[in-house]
Amino acid sequence: RVMSVFFWGYATTQILGGSAADLYGGDNTIIFSSFLWGLVCFLTPLLVYVSYLIFGQSQMMTFYTFILLRIIMGISQGIHFPSLSSILAVSIQDHMRSSAMSVICSGGLCGTLICGFFGSILLEKTNWRIVFQIFGIFGMGFSYFLYVLSRDFRRKVRKSEKRIVSLNSL
Repeated sequence: RVMSVFFWGYATTQILGGSAADLYGGDNTIIFSSFLWGLVCFLTPLLVYVSYLIFGQSQMMTFYTFILLRIIMGISQGIHFPSLSSILAVSIQDHMRSSAMSVICSGGLCGTLICGFFGSILLEKTNWRIVFQIFGIFGMGFSYFLYVLSRDFRRKVRKSEKRIVSLNSL
């Protein structure tokens, strides 16, 4: 059940994610997506514990809280690939897009394998809460990394646009 609710959230936001990427820019929506899933992942142990405190010994309410958080996680990750497609459509030349997308998708799958490998080792040595918090920190850190890349790229574009304008005025 837990994995299926993630994918319900994931599947329902694909079109919405593409529209948001078109409206706000792929870079902004992918940064938002990464930060949101990192934050939800990081806060999951705390929110499940708070749910336990609020609802007492009701394991069903704690379970439903976890289910809701997994849906939100799916929603936030569902925005990721449409945002990525938007970024590639704008910044990669037509003849290079397929190669770029295959490298990026392969990297995403390798990241899933690496996280699964290290996550299972970490789980054996600690507990599920620590795993969620560490991967949440990585997710939020990844969104900050994307933010810095996006900011630096925009600065370079503005500088090159200024050069073009000044050369055209000659």
